[in-house]
Amino acid sequence: MAKPYSASHIGAVAQSYTDMRLSGAVKQQLVDYLIQELDQLVPELETATILAEPDRKTLGDPDRTRLGYSRTRELMLDRIEKIDSVGSAAVQRAVEELERSLKKVVRKSSEYAEKDRVGTIKPRHLEQVLRTQNIPHVGGEAIESETQHSITVAEEDGLSEAMGEGQVLTPQTLRRMAKSFAGMPVTDEALEELMLLYYDVVEETEHSLRTSFV
Repeated sequence: MAKPYSASHIGAVAQSYTDMRLSGAVKQQLVDYLIQELDQLVPELETATILAEPDRKTLGDPDRTRLGYSRTRELMLDRIEKIDSVGSAAVQRAVEELERSLKKVVRKSSEYAEKDRVGTIKPRHLEQVLRTQNIPHVGGEAIESETQHSITVAEEDGLSEAMGEGQVLTPQTLRRMAKSFAGMPVTDEALEELMLLYYDVVEETEHSLRTSFV
Protein backbone atom coordinates (compact mmCIF):
# COMPACT_ATOMS: atom_id res chain seq x y z
CA MET A 1 0.00 0.00 0.00
CA ALA A 2 1.49 3.31 -1.07
CA LYS A 3 1.95 5.99 1.58
CA PRO A 4 0.11 9.28 1.00
CA TYR A 5 1.98 12.52 0.39
CA SER A 6 3.53 14.04 3.48
CA ALA A 7 1.90 17.24 4.73
CA SER A 8 5.25 19.04 4.63
CA HIS A 9 5.82 18.10 0.98
CA ILE A 10 2.36 19.23 -0.11
CA GLY A 11 2.85 22.38 1.93
CA ALA A 12 6.10 23.13 0.11
CA VAL A 13 4.45 22.58 -3.27
CA ALA A 14 1.40 24.65 -2.35
CA GLN A 15 3.54 27.47 -0.99
CA SER A 16 4.65 28.33 -4.54
CA TYR A 17 1.05 29.31 -5.33
CA THR A 18 0.57 31.82 -2.51
CA ASP A 19 2.44 34.40 -0.44
CA MET A 20 0.48 33.44 2.68
CA ARG A 21 1.54 30.89 5.27
CA LEU A 22 -0.24 27.56 5.39
CA SER A 23 -1.25 26.17 8.75
CA GLY A 24 -0.40 22.57 9.59
CA ALA A 25 -4.07 21.60 9.51
CA VAL A 26 -4.51 23.11 6.04
CA LYS A 27 -1.49 21.18 4.75
CA GLN A 28 -3.04 17.91 5.95
CA GLN A 29 -6.40 18.87 4.45
CA LEU A 30 -4.68 19.48 1.13
CA VAL A 31 -3.15 16.00 1.32
CA ASP A 32 -6.61 14.50 1.83
CA TYR A 33 -7.98 16.63 -0.99
CA LEU A 34 -5.34 15.45 -3.47
CA ILE A 35 -5.90 11.81 -2.50
CA GLN A 36 -9.62 12.27 -3.20
CA GLU A 37 -8.75 13.78 -6.57
CA LEU A 38 -6.56 10.76 -7.36
CA ASP A 39 -9.38 8.42 -6.32
CA GLN A 40 -11.49 10.01 -9.04
CA LEU A 41 -8.80 10.64 -11.66
CA VAL A 42 -7.11 7.23 -11.80
CA PRO A 43 -10.26 5.17 -12.59
CA GLU A 44 -11.20 7.72 -15.27
CA LEU A 45 -7.75 7.48 -16.86
CA GLU A 46 -7.80 3.70 -16.60
CA THR A 47 -11.17 3.41 -18.34
CA ALA A 48 -10.21 5.90 -21.05
CA THR A 49 -6.85 4.18 -21.63
CA ILE A 50 -8.49 0.77 -22.10
CA LEU A 51 -11.11 2.22 -24.43
CA ALA A 52 -8.41 3.82 -26.56
CA GLU A 53 -6.02 0.84 -26.48
CA PRO A 54 -7.68 -2.38 -25.21
CA ASP A 55 -4.37 -4.29 -25.11
CA ARG A 56 -2.43 -1.61 -23.25
CA LYS A 57 -1.06 -2.69 -19.86
CA THR A 58 0.30 0.67 -18.69
CA LEU A 59 -1.80 3.63 -17.59
CA GLY A 60 -1.35 6.54 -19.98
CA ASP A 61 -2.81 9.90 -20.89
CA PRO A 62 -5.64 9.03 -23.33
CA ASP A 63 -6.16 12.64 -24.34
CA ARG A 64 -2.76 13.20 -25.93
CA THR A 65 0.71 11.73 -26.34
CA ARG A 66 3.21 13.08 -23.85
CA LEU A 67 6.98 13.27 -24.16
CA GLY A 68 8.51 10.09 -22.78
CA TYR A 69 9.62 10.49 -19.16
CA SER A 70 12.47 7.95 -19.30
CA ARG A 71 13.87 9.19 -22.60
CA THR A 72 13.73 12.81 -21.42
CA ARG A 73 15.57 11.86 -18.24
CA GLU A 74 18.26 10.02 -20.22
CA LEU A 75 18.75 13.03 -22.48
CA MET A 76 19.03 15.30 -19.45
CA LEU A 77 21.59 12.98 -17.85
CA ASP A 78 23.73 13.29 -20.97
CA ARG A 79 23.77 17.07 -20.59
CA ILE A 80 24.46 17.66 -16.90
CA GLU A 81 28.05 18.47 -15.92
CA LYS A 82 28.16 19.56 -12.27
CA ILE A 83 25.44 17.32 -10.79
CA ASP A 84 25.40 13.53 -10.53
CA SER A 85 21.77 12.71 -11.28
CA VAL A 86 18.40 14.07 -12.43
CA GLY A 87 15.40 14.06 -10.11
CA SER A 88 11.78 13.50 -11.08
CA ALA A 89 10.90 17.14 -10.45
CA ALA A 90 13.51 18.26 -12.97
CA VAL A 91 12.24 15.76 -15.55
CA GLN A 92 8.65 16.91 -15.07
CA ARG A 93 9.76 20.51 -15.46
CA ALA A 94 11.69 19.67 -18.63
CA VAL A 95 8.75 17.76 -20.12
CA GLU A 96 6.43 20.70 -19.45
CA GLU A 97 8.88 23.21 -20.94
CA LEU A 98 9.60 21.07 -24.01
CA GLU A 99 5.93 20.38 -24.68
CA ARG A 100 5.17 24.08 -24.31
CA SER A 101 7.92 24.93 -26.82
CA LEU A 102 6.76 22.19 -29.18
CA LYS A 103 3.20 23.42 -29.04
CA LYS A 104 4.32 26.97 -29.82
CA VAL A 105 6.43 26.16 -32.88
CA VAL A 106 3.98 23.62 -34.30
CA ARG A 107 1.05 26.02 -34.06
CA LYS A 108 3.06 28.81 -35.65
CA SER A 109 4.30 26.45 -38.37
CA SER A 110 0.68 25.48 -39.03
CA GLU A 111 -0.13 29.13 -39.67
CA TYR A 112 2.63 29.35 -42.30
CA ALA A 113 1.39 26.12 -43.92
CA GLU A 114 -2.14 27.54 -44.07
CA LYS A 115 -0.79 30.65 -45.80
CA ASP A 116 0.79 28.35 -48.41
CA ARG A 117 -2.60 26.64 -48.76
CA VAL A 118 -1.17 23.19 -48.06
CA GLY A 119 -2.26 20.59 -45.56
CA THR A 120 1.19 19.49 -44.42
CA ILE A 121 3.81 21.33 -42.36
CA LYS A 122 7.03 21.35 -44.37
CA PRO A 123 10.61 22.13 -43.28
CA ARG A 124 10.33 25.60 -44.82
CA HIS A 125 7.39 26.41 -42.52
CA LEU A 126 9.27 25.32 -39.41
CA GLU A 127 12.38 27.20 -40.52
CA GLN A 128 10.35 30.39 -40.88
CA VAL A 129 9.31 30.03 -37.25
CA LEU A 130 12.83 29.25 -36.07
CA ARG A 131 14.24 32.26 -37.94
CA THR A 132 11.81 34.59 -36.19
CA GLN A 133 13.06 33.20 -32.87
CA ASN A 134 16.74 33.41 -33.90
CA ILE A 135 17.14 29.65 -33.53
CA PRO A 136 19.82 27.98 -35.72
CA HIS A 137 18.84 25.65 -38.56
CA VAL A 138 17.87 22.26 -37.09
CA GLY A 139 17.81 20.16 -40.28
CA GLY A 140 14.94 18.47 -42.06
CA GLU A 141 15.34 19.51 -45.69
CA ALA A 142 17.96 16.83 -46.31
CA ILE A 143 15.49 14.15 -45.24
CA GLU A 144 12.77 15.57 -47.45
CA SER A 145 15.16 15.87 -50.41
CA GLU A 146 16.23 12.27 -49.96
CA THR A 147 12.60 11.14 -49.87
CA GLN A 148 11.84 13.19 -52.97
CA HIS A 149 14.82 11.65 -54.77
CA SER A 150 13.72 8.12 -53.84
CA ILE A 151 10.26 8.80 -55.24
CA THR A 152 11.72 10.10 -58.49
CA VAL A 153 13.94 7.04 -58.90
CA ALA A 154 11.01 4.72 -58.20
CA GLU A 155 8.89 6.54 -60.75
CA GLU A 156 11.58 6.24 -63.39
CA ASP A 157 12.12 2.54 -62.68
CA GLY A 158 8.56 1.31 -62.92
CA LEU A 159 5.76 3.76 -62.26
CA SER A 160 4.13 3.47 -65.67
CA GLU A 161 4.31 -0.30 -65.61
CA ALA A 162 2.79 -0.55 -62.13
CA MET A 163 -0.04 1.93 -62.72
CA GLY A 164 -0.93 1.08 -66.27
CA GLU A 165 -1.62 3.61 -68.97
CA GLY A 166 -4.29 6.19 -68.17
CA GLN A 167 -4.95 5.09 -64.58
CA VAL A 168 -5.37 7.45 -61.66
CA LEU A 169 -3.79 6.81 -58.27
CA THR A 170 -6.17 4.95 -55.94
CA PRO A 171 -5.41 2.94 -52.76
CA GLN A 172 -5.68 -0.24 -54.83
CA THR A 173 -3.34 1.12 -57.51
CA LEU A 174 -0.88 2.32 -54.88
CA ARG A 175 -0.93 -1.09 -53.20
CA ARG A 176 -0.12 -2.73 -56.54
CA MET A 177 2.67 -0.21 -57.19
CA ALA A 178 4.17 -0.68 -53.73
CA LYS A 179 4.04 -4.46 -54.03
CA SER A 180 5.70 -4.23 -57.45
CA PHE A 181 8.52 -2.06 -56.12
CA ALA A 182 9.00 -3.88 -52.80
CA GLY A 183 8.40 -7.40 -54.06
CA MET A 184 6.24 -8.26 -51.04
CA PRO A 185 2.76 -7.53 -49.63
CA VAL A 186 2.12 -4.07 -48.19
CA THR A 187 0.28 -3.53 -44.89
CA ASP A 188 -2.65 -1.13 -44.55
CA GLU A 189 -0.54 1.07 -42.26
CA ALA A 190 2.23 1.31 -44.85
CA LEU A 191 -0.32 2.02 -47.56
CA GLU A 192 -1.75 4.89 -45.53
CA GLU A 193 1.74 6.35 -45.07
CA LEU A 194 2.37 6.09 -48.81
CA MET A 195 -0.89 7.87 -49.60
CA LEU A 196 0.02 10.68 -47.21
CA LEU A 197 3.47 10.91 -48.77
CA TYR A 198 1.93 11.06 -52.23
CA TYR A 199 -0.31 13.97 -51.29
CA ASP A 200 2.65 15.70 -49.62
CA VAL A 201 4.51 15.54 -52.94
CA VAL A 202 1.46 16.82 -54.81
CA GLU A 203 1.12 19.76 -52.41
CA GLU A 204 4.83 20.53 -52.67
CA THR A 205 4.70 20.46 -56.47
CA GLU A 206 1.61 22.66 -56.50
CA HIS A 207 3.32 25.13 -54.18
CA SER A 208 6.45 25.21 -56.36
CA LEU A 209 4.41 25.82 -59.50
CA ARG A 210 2.35 28.52 -57.83
CA THR A 211 5.35 30.40 -56.44
CA SER A 212 7.27 30.15 -59.72
CA PHE A 213 4.64 32.35 -61.38
CA VAL A 214 4.56 34.95 -58.61
